[in-house]
Amino acid sequence: MWTYFGAWIGAAWMMEVGAVVAAMNPHMGVALAVQRSGDGILSGLGTVLLIASLGGLLTVTAINFYGASLTLLSAIDTVRPIRCTRERVC
Repeated sequence: MWTYFGAWIGAAWMMEVGAVVAAMNPHMGVALAVQRSGDGILSGLGTVLLIASLGGLLTVTAINFYGASLTLLSAIDTVRPIRCTRERVC
């Protein structure tokens, strides 16, 4: 549950904002549309949204890399067992 909640905080809100803004401004790039739409609501809000989305991007990217590395290590371990490098961990 905590991983899902962290991923949602990091990405889902920005996906919703991006989808709505892109639908409202189909001929603009998403980042520019987010910035202009946010600035249209409150001066400077577009820049704040873009800066806040950077944290979400980093969070989701870290979770994706972590999950991919676990999947890769599990796949390799089924073909050729991976030996532990530390005695006390194994």
